[in-house]
Amino acid sequence: MKNNVSLYDINAYAPGVKIDLKEYKPDLSKPFYFYLEIYVKYSGVGDTDDLFSVVIANPAGLTEYYQNEHTQKEVAFGDKIIIFKYNYSYEILHQFIENLVDMCNGRNVYESSILLQRFFVKVDFLRSFPNGDYYTLFNTIKRGKKS
Repeated sequence: MKNNVSLYDINAYAPGVKIDLKEYKPDLSKPFYFYLEIYVKYSGVGDTDDLFSVVIANPAGLTEYYQNEHTQKEVAFGDKIIIFKYNYSYEILHQFIENLVDMCNGRNVYESSILLQRFFVKVDFLRSFPNGDYYTLFNTIKRGKKS
């Protein structure tokens, strides 16, 4: 099967700070975590792309992540996390992410997107909670009407 999905960019940030991944060298004896944005491109369908995210941490950073990011939650779920236990480098991270993306080659864009969501959280480009616009769109599709 032809590969229809590929990694084309990654960006990282910690709360309030953008990280230069190629220069970032965390001290693995101390907690660290950051958010990774993964941009993928789908071939064969024009310039279609998607944005996904995942948390990168070491074991101590995982504890810190849950203490900092989920302070108001009794139960935390649904987070996609990649844990570096012993060695971290940009090359290892990039190769690992690229391999995961390559494994998610579906027969079409929809299938590839679903496969990617096993490992990453799909980011809504609006970056907001659902509102009336979504419901109007879904109701229109359900009724089969054109706007």
